[in-house]
Amino acid sequence: MSLIPSSNFVPPWGTKGSLNRIGDKLRADSDISQAEVACLDSWRAAHKHVMNAFQSMLRGRTRGKSISVAQRHKRRLTIVDKLIREPRMQLARMDDVAGIRLIFPDIDSMHQFRGSFLSSKHKHTRKSTNNKYDYVLYPKDTGYRGIHDIYIYYSDSKSCSVANGLMIEVQFRTSAQHAWATANEIITMTTDNRTKFNSGDTRYLEFFRLSSEIIARTAEQKNSVYPKLTNHQLVNAFRELEGEIHIARFLAGLSGAYVNYSPSGSLILQFRSDSKLLIHNVPRFVSAHEVYFKLEKDNPEDDIVLVSAETFDQMRSAYRNYFSDSEEFLTYLNQGIATLEAANI
Repeated sequence: MSLIPSSNFVPPWGTKGSLNRIGDKLRADSDISQAEVACLDSWRAAHKHVMNAFQSMLRGRTRGKSISVAQRHKRRLTIVDKLIREPRMQLARMDDVAGIRLIFPDIDSMHQFRGSFLSSKHKHTRKSTNNKYDYVLYPKDTGYRGIHDIYIYYSDSKSCSVANGLMIEVQFRTSAQHAWATANEIITMTTDNRTKFNSGDTRYLEFFRLSSEIIARTAEQKNSVYPKLTNHQLVNAFRELEGEIHIARFLAGLSGAYVNYSPSGSLILQFRSDSKLLIHNVPRFVSAHEVYFKLEKDNPEDDIVLVSAETFDQMRSAYRNYFSDSEEFLTYLNQGIATLEAANI
């Protein structure tokens, strides 16, 4: 049995060619018709089946373990941003519209769980090779560390088979790696420096490279992008830079947002263009995706995020960047600096 739809099958959102033409228009900031908007929304919504299937499968495997699991549905603004950043990217080939993120207490448990999952039997096909997106073995130039796997979705169910052939990204991170990535996203979202995408003030980019090396060495006994620096050189470079740009001080000043979140529903976060945050609680009996798409349509300049998790605590852990909660990053960073200074090497 083929794991992808037959060549004669045309899903509700149209052919790959029609999707790619919509993507080209979005990249060029050209207007798209209502019919094209409907196709784009239909394609994005279909990834919900993919996320639900993988989330259910992974929650079963993580039950009783200290592993946080949450889903992430790529926002329209983020899709457009990626199309612009990657001119050769075709919309139909975008493999991270749907995402599942797993956060582990340490690097050993992360590798053990991933190894077990890679050898497990299911009908989904892993598209990526073992080390292609292993950013622990090969950290990104930004200092990002973690492991990503891309899967092609397949279901025998008639109600879900329309999503066959769509892709999902499964991210594996330790709590230390996630804390670093969280702080990076906060700076990207709250300043003009897009450190997550390796653009902006070079000093801001350097802050995250140095902090990544500090945390990798002290929290996981690994290296990041500066393996040749001595501990003394690393700490001195970091302190000198922080003395200029005060990113750690800025992050320390951010306060976490408290939300009365019902575990049976979903949460939509609306980052307004004036930097204010609006929080929308969506009950279980209301379609979160309909509310999500309507908010996007009514507020094209805002960054709107749909998040959901089994419990509020898991959601706050997996998506703490949306609440400006950078405490864990600062804890890893400050403890790391103290450890390196004590080593005196």
